[in-house]
Amino acid sequence: MEKSITRLKLTIDTPEKKRLHEEISVRPTLISPYKKLAKLMIDDRDCEGAIKVLKLLAGLCPGDRSILEELGRAYVAAGKTRLAERFLKDMIKRWPESHAPCNILVKMYRDTGRTEKAIKFLEDIPAKSPFKALSHDKLHNIFFMMEDHERGADNLNKAIRRFGKTFRRCKDIGKLHSKCGRKKEAIKWYKEALKFETGDPDTFLDTIMLMGLAYLDMGDWKSAEEQYRDILKIKKDSYPGLINLAELKLMQGELDEAEALLKKIQKQDPSDSRSKVGLAELYLKRGEPAKAVKIGLLGLRQTPFYYANELLRASGILAAAYRDAGDRENGKLFSLMNRKIEKTGDPFSAVMSMADAYLKKGDKDTALKLLDILLSIYMGNSLIQVKMADVYFKGGDYAKAAAKCRKAVKEKELKYLKDRIAAHEILAKVHTKQNKPEKAKAERKKAKELRKEL
Repeated sequence: MEKSITRLKLTIDTPEKKRLHEEISVRPTLISPYKKLAKLMIDDRDCEGAIKVLKLLAGLCPGDRSILEELGRAYVAAGKTRLAERFLKDMIKRWPESHAPCNILVKMYRDTGRTEKAIKFLEDIPAKSPFKALSHDKLHNIFFMMEDHERGADNLNKAIRRFGKTFRRCKDIGKLHSKCGRKKEAIKWYKEALKFETGDPDTFLDTIMLMGLAYLDMGDWKSAEEQYRDILKIKKDSYPGLINLAELKLMQGELDEAEALLKKIQKQDPSDSRSKVGLAELYLKRGEPAKAVKIGLLGLRQTPFYYANELLRASGILAAAYRDAGDRENGKLFSLMNRKIEKTGDPFSAVMSMADAYLKKGDKDTALKLLDILLSIYMGNSLIQVKMADVYFKGGDYAKAAAKCRKAVKEKELKYLKDRIAAHEILAKVHTKQNKPEKAKAERKKAKELRKEL
């Protein structure tokens, strides 16, 4: 075995790889150094080297399932999808009770854009397979991500017929029926879910909340309120109970109770954005637009980017509040933001396109205002940092331009590589303007080195 490892043509380019390689040479029967070396190689995109190491280990330990699973992952990482598919299917035949080969294969299909093939594979798993129940769970996740709620509901119906009701299946099929507009059917399944002991009070309360939302969508405000109050009977400080009841009271025009509930949430969590947006709506309804603008802006800035509906609501409230306050310019700005978010469903592209449009008009101040709002929502986003740096640079504010660039270059993920390159290039221009040729040269060199990774 010692000769075998030394005969392999491997790229041993780090001290840790060298240490592991030497350990394998000296103690060839130890399994863990092989696996560690293979992992390091895959992390460094040397998948071919990892495959050689894992094949060697598989020969040392024939029939070891965990090693073969790692080899299957290495084939996938190397882009050898056909080989990986054959290899993993063979493993499934040999070890039908093992979930790992199925999981690796399904993930490969999905990652390579063959979602329908993943679906067919999962649907074709024999009814008696130990993996069959889990295959329904995986199909549920796939259909949910695809927003194919009809197929998702059909899949869960089959799972319930084959394996019976569980809390999770009943709750999930309720959510799917709700998304398909079948609110009564959704409520029926939520009630089935609530018959189970979950062991987790929060998931139990979440199901009651979903039932309340279904009633609300049906226009049955009384039943919706009953659900929210039931939540608060079980857990008096429950956020879902408080916020949904507060928003219902806003809809009903019961502003005093709504205010008490929203302020209670703010006392519990001063950073909560949704209750701030609710208070902005309340102040707007009371005819206090200045207060609505102040707290509405805070709410908008603190709203996580993935809550697009909340950002839509906040921008609409701010548009109305600014108009009522007599600020037509900002009223138009936030009205446009509201329309664009509603049209695209993507706050980032909506606000970024607005900023670009104002830059083309030469209105840098409004563009920077929009970019600053966007940066507060997408905290630390390197593209926004670079965009702002470019605006500051062109406006002659080199200190602010450099500050934004320095933040952008800290982002190490590969998908932000172009932003890092742009940041180094702007820093080079800043140093040139400041008569610092050596620093400018160093930044250009960094940009050049990064371009090699594209």
